[in-house]
Formats: sequence, structure tokens, C-alpha cells
Amino acid sequence: MNKDKRFTTYLVFLLGLFILLFFTKWAYSDLQVKLSEKKAYEATSGDSSISAAEQIQSKLETIENNLNDENSEERQLTDRYRVPFNENDLLQYFYWNVRSDNNNLNIISMNLNSRDENEFWFKEWFIDLEITVNDTDDLMNFLDGILSENAKYSFFIEDFDIPEEEEGIDMDVSVPLKIFYK
Repeated sequence: MNKDKRFTTYLVFLLGLFILLFFTKWAYSDLQVKLSEKKAYEATSGDSSISAAEQIQSKLETIENNLNDENSEERQLTDRYRVPFNENDLLQYFYWNVRSDNNNLNIISMNLNSRDENEFWFKEWFIDLEITVNDTDDLMNFLDGILSENAKYSFFIEDFDIPEEEEGIDMDVSVPLKIFYK
């Protein structure tokens, strides 16, 4: 009988130990992770992080001052995107200015779609321009004109397909343009 009590005691003890380990193993690993994170945080905190934050703040203040100064290079680079425009100005630009530069180009239609601000805080307009051109050279001259650095508007093309040129047949081309503005 004494052996049965001892066996039962060992069995209860081992069962209790198993239950304790089973339910606390996740707590132990979480504790190890938290201690490691705390040690890493304490190693990176202090004077070095404060000085790094002050350096970043100083750089941001320099950029802000440059953007507020009308003669700075940064301001001149961003001024092209700060000019507000409206649909009528854009229509006039395409139908009068661009069209008069190229006699072999006909604008069939233009669809304008606006979006809210993107991740860089610029507003976006998507312009789907349907044109008819005589050949690829006229198309490339048109694209060079609207995408040049000196153009009135800064257009971007993300994806563009040029149709295959056929002798004596005008090409119908869809030009997907994107413009950002503030």
C-alpha cells in the first residue's frame, strides 16, 4: 500500500510538472522576447538617438527653408507642380498650342479623370488622349513636345503602346497621360 501511495504521489507530481510546463512554455518564450526587446531598446536609446533625431530635424528645417525661398534650387524644381490648372486651360493647351505645332495630328477625344491626393500629397489627373497621326515620326514629335522639360505642364506616361504603322493609313493612338499638381 505504501508503494501505491508513493507511485500515486510521483504520478501526481509528474502530471503537475507536465501541466505547469505545458501552460507556461509560451509565457517563458514571450518573456525572453520582451527582455531582448528591452535590452535592444536600452542600447539604442539615450544620447545617440536624440542626436540622430536632432540631425533629422535640422535637415528637415533646411529643406523647409529652401522650399520657402523663391530663389532656391529645390523651390524651382517643385514650382512646376505647384501651379494650379483647370480643365479649360488643359483643353486649350492641347487643342490650340500642341495641335498647331503639328499639322499631321488630329485630336479625336480627351477624357479627364481626377483623383484625390496620392501618397506624396499631390493630386493626380489622368488624361486619356485619343489622337490620329500620319506616321510614327509625327507621334514621337508630339510626345517629345508634351513631355519636354520646357513644356507648360509636366506630364508622365506610365504605360504606352505604339500601334504598328501601315503604309498610307493614319494611326489611331491612345496616349495615357498623368499629371501631378498641388
